[in-house]
Amino acid sequence: MDSLKKTIQRHWTLTAISIVAITVLAIWLLWFAIGSWIGGRVDKELIEKAGLVGDSFGSLNALFAAIGFIMLLFSLRQQQRQITRAEREQSRQRFESSFFEILRLLRELRKEIHFSYSRSYRTREGKQASEAEYTDHKAVLAIVRELSFQIETNPESKWSREKLASIYDKNVHSRYEGFLSPYFRIIYTMLIRIRDSKDLEEDERFTYSRLLRSQLTTPELTILAFNSMSPVSKDFSHLVTHFRMLKYMPESKIKEIFKGVLHPHAFLSRDDGVASADSPEGYSIIPVQKEDRSRK
Repeated sequence: MDSLKKTIQRHWTLTAISIVAITVLAIWLLWFAIGSWIGGRVDKELIEKAGLVGDSFGSLNALFAAIGFIMLLFSLRQQQRQITRAEREQSRQRFESSFFEILRLLRELRKEIHFSYSRSYRTREGKQASEAEYTDHKAVLAIVRELSFQIETNPESKWSREKLASIYDKNVHSRYEGFLSPYFRIIYTMLIRIRDSKDLEEDERFTYSRLLRSQLTTPELTILAFNSMSPVSKDFSHLVTHFRMLKYMPESKIKEIFKGVLHPHAFLSRDDGVASADSPEGYSIIPVQKEDRSRK
């Protein structure tokens, strides 16, 4: 609807410019025609008097010329804005198209995830733990069970990011890096593209990040949090924090541990706070001031 209103507004603006330009041209032609007609029917003395009168309109002619020039500049500026807006819209459409294509690829990579329980897990669980290798959602669930088991059997009075990352790297990442790295690399790439796109407004960035988050199940969010703490994940944890990727992670023992080592911003909704570079990890929780749109 806003796009239609803008199109109509631009149409009427260009129409008004055209009418003014045509009017100025018509006045000039009419003045020339009247002058030629008078020149052929009156004597020289009357022509000289009419010339004096015509000279008095010189400033008016200059005014019309200035108005015409200003209208021309305005028209050129409007055209430039339309071109810029069209280019930006095309860029956004390309972004949206590639975004949903990458989402499709993410689902395909999830199907390729493989995992089997560690020997320590199978020993502890006995016959309940199969030696089979799981794939897709079952593999993701098996990874969460494995990590939960490792945390339970290696209790810490105070957990650290390094300890959790070590458990993840040793029992999951190092064993199935070939299947997990492409999966998390796609998520990382999507978040980077959303954050760095110059064609998206801030609201749109969070809209796309929410679409991505909606594709992830609860077990996937758990593994995502573990992976973000791994040394091989670069600034992945900052992206997880900035886009509140753990917002819908259900309450559990693992979530309580995460809250002790990850920035709380990762678990909040967008309206609960904004990023600030003054805190240790580059984030601090600052309440978002709601914009009063009634004044606009």
